[in-house]
Amino acid sequence: MFAGAFGVDANGNLSGELDFTNYPFEGTGTAGDDSGLPIVGTCTNSATPNQGTLTFTFVNDPFLSGTTFNYRFVLQQGGSGPPRGQLVEPGDMNTSFATTSGTGVFVATAPDAVLNGDYAFGLVDIDPQGTGLGSQVGAAGRFTYSNGNLSAGIADINDGGTVAANAPVSGAKTAFPTDLYSRISVDLTIGGQHVPMSIYVNSSGGGFAIGQISPNTATKGLAGFISPQANAGSYNNGSLNAPFVFSAGGAPAPLYTGSSYTTSSDTTLGLASGFNSGAGTFNLQFDQVSGGVANLNQSATATYSVASNGRATVSYTSGGNTVNYVYYLDNSNDGFILGESSSAAEFGFFQPQAPGPFATSTINGTFASATFLPMVPASPNLATEITLNNGSISARTPTGALSGTYTVAPSGRGTASVNLPVLGGNDLVLYVIGPGSVALMGSDNTTADAITFMHF
Repeated sequence: MFAGAFGVDANGNLSGELDFTNYPFEGTGTAGDDSGLPIVGTCTNSATPNQGTLTFTFVNDPFLSGTTFNYRFVLQQGGSGPPRGQLVEPGDMNTSFATTSGTGVFVATAPDAVLNGDYAFGLVDIDPQGTGLGSQVGAAGRFTYSNGNLSAGIADINDGGTVAANAPVSGAKTAFPTDLYSRISVDLTIGGQHVPMSIYVNSSGGGFAIGQISPNTATKGLAGFISPQANAGSYNNGSLNAPFVFSAGGAPAPLYTGSSYTTSSDTTLGLASGFNSGAGTFNLQFDQVSGGVANLNQSATATYSVASNGRATVSYTSGGNTVNYVYYLDNSNDGFILGESSSAAEFGFFQPQAPGPFATSTINGTFASATFLPMVPASPNLATEITLNNGSISARTPTGALSGTYTVAPSGRGTASVNLPVLGGNDLVLYVIGPGSVALMGSDNTTADAITFMHF
């Protein structure tokens, strides 16, 4: 996993620094904790507008120097806030790391951004063992950060099915100062687990975080997002009061079939609406692919309770099973999700939906799109621009031209079919967040499903 900061000059030369957590070598004394490492590289724009490639090459490190990772990126062209985009690593081959692949986001920021105030966070590690055989670890929570000290922190952790709920979070900034790239080091304890973190702060006041893993320790590695929490201390059931789109994905520990291990993704995409804050209930419409089986267009009534610190518990019944989630709000109808019912430890987001009703033409436009957190090694990994036009889909991908059709219902739920298995299959389900934002998920019976977000 990576988190970092970089700049690009007019000639495409790249420089910056990265924190790198390398699980295959964790605990061997060879590597495992590489923090604030300098990088150089290149940025090359492709013939297709708003797309290109990045190369990151580590320098001045006894283990990683000369190692290069290649990424494809796609820029978002609209929306508010600083410029941003999405990127994927298609899978480099090198002797140190075998085949690696990944996905992420980036956002433009000014130097000297600072962390100060109330924050919600979501952190995840898809494969903590680094062997392809580990179950997912996820954490979500909130804290207050002021003058280098962290207070009022709580979090929930799902470590492959072992849940620590409403656990205390404490910590402080270490002696390392905020550096040129707005990186700070924070020594955290989450539910009794020691998790030193590096946080790269961006101009919006949030940032990207990654755990600093040292060899020969049992420290967990986590990476993810930190966002400012509005209205801290003032949340209640009324803070969930309007439709929101939610997504969550995870992966249980692989099953041993007698000769090999098999992996399987667990993905959910849906819409919450019909809130009754007094009764603590709302309605769910959702689609799920779990264990290779697609359960589509499901409905349920959820019960919920929101604490003043923004922590919410959510529960509903699906297929005769009770499903439990914890939400951490960073604003009304917005925040992070963590599943607490299974070893899949589903991690995700919920975002307010724009007022409807919606139609197929609502989402006409050209979107930046990239896979978010491929859950298993076989999950697709794609970054490209996708054009939606009155029910027609078109895009260029590394494996050929993508084409297909889609429809959108008044609720914002839609279905699509495409000619390439870009999200684990040729059939897709989508939920409209707004005219410039759409969440998609593969909807076929597959053990390698994936979720993507599309933004103008």
